Amino acid sequence: MMKLVAALPAVVLLALAACDAPPRPPVPGPEARKLVDTQTLAYAECIETGAETAALGRSPGLVVGEVVRACQPQREALADAIEKFHAIGHPSFTPEQTEVVAEASIQQLEPQIRNDAIAIYVSRGVDQQKAQ
Repeated sequence: MMKLVAALPAVVLLALAACDAPPRPPVPGPEARKLVDTQTLAYAECIETGAETAALGRSPGLVVGEVVRACQPQREALADAIEKFHAIGHPSFTPEQTEVVAEASIQQLEPQIRNDAIAIYVSRGVDQQKAQ
């Protein structure tokens, strides 16, 4: 009888080990980060596509400025995604603070996106001149 009582804790532990752990609830952070990545790509692709299709023969800076303004819906979607992502990690921030963070984040990305778009536009002009 004593051996049975002594073995009982081991049996209980083995039984618990055989049970599956309860499923964890989904965490919002990875999904929100994925949305930020998706919206960042959509914004960059919009600007690059605009640079690839804009009429040649104009100032690259002006053309890309127009393209960036035309991609305003994608920029707003990116800002919304950044705000949602940031709110997960900083729930005590006010909506205004979160908007400022989103705007600052986008302003960090935009110079590279604009420079890439200018390079695309200028390269198209050079290619066109070579073809003539």
